[in-house]
Order: sequence, then C-alpha cells, then structure tokens
Amino acid sequence: ERRQVLVEFNATHQALQQDLLVHQLFEQQAQQQPQALALVCGDERVTYAELNERSNQVAHALLSLGIALDDRVAICVERSVEMVVGLLGILKAGAAYVPLDPGYPPERLRYMLEDSAPVAVLVQRTTRDLLGALAMPVLDLQSVNGRLKPGMIACCRRSRHSTWLM
Repeated sequence: ERRQVLVEFNATHQALQQDLLVHQLFEQQAQQQPQALALVCGDERVTYAELNERSNQVAHALLSLGIALDDRVAICVERSVEMVVGLLGILKAGAAYVPLDPGYPPERLRYMLEDSAPVAVLVQRTTRDLLGALAMPVLDLQSVNGRLKPGMIACCRRSRHSTWLM
C-alpha cells in the first residue's frame, strides 16, 4: 500500500524542456489549462488564466517604470495570492526579486533595502508603512490589477540571469 501511494499514485513524471525558466513553464501551463485551479490561499481560489493575467499586469507596471533585465525589485508582502502574483510579475519583467519579510523589524527592512539597492518595491496596503519613506517607486499590488492592458511579456531572461537576492 505504501508503494502504491508513494510511487504508483504519484506517477506524474514529465520531461521538461531544459531551456525554459519557471515563469515560462508557468505560462505554458496557463495556456494548456487556463481554467484549472492554480492557487488556493484561504478562501481565495485563482485559475492559471487569472494568475497569468495578474502577473502580466505587474510585469507591465514594472516595465513601465523602466525596470531592466537583472534589475532588483524588492517585495514586501504577507503570504498571499498577491505574493505569488508579484513574484511571477517580477520574473516576467526580467528582474530579480529581493524578498522582504514583513515580520522583520522596520530597521532590518530598511537595512535590507539599502544593502540590496532595488530599483522598485512591491507592497500590499498592509505592508507599505513598514518601509518608511523611499526614494524608489513603490507599487501596491492590490492597486495594479486592472490598471494596464493585459498581455504576454516578451522577456529576454536567460538561466544565467539572477532570479532572487537574499
């Protein structure tokens, strides 16, 4: 029975294209099964199509700020759908993300921002005030949705580019 549960029921192995990055694999899945459930967080359920569209909105917003390949974008959000939307959006824009835990003391967050030198910060309404005054653009993930035209992002990111910075 153990073998059946661990091996037979979990026979989900698939050959993946080695040259595709995580956001590209996600977009493939979104095209293949747009109405399938991609994410559940509390009572919120999001399909692949919705998650793809929302992350494209974030990527477009970042690109409109002039974000370039390998720039760093900080993200200070609670664990939520917005967190996943933001991370995918950053990657689709070609940037690397700098995770900032909103549970850290404000002094630690400010130090991390100074040290990592991001060119923009993604926040939620509940985390914005933790960072104080910033000299870089700040995007509230809850206000980005629906502001820009959705659409695919033609990113030239490659595996040699940074994905995240600690």
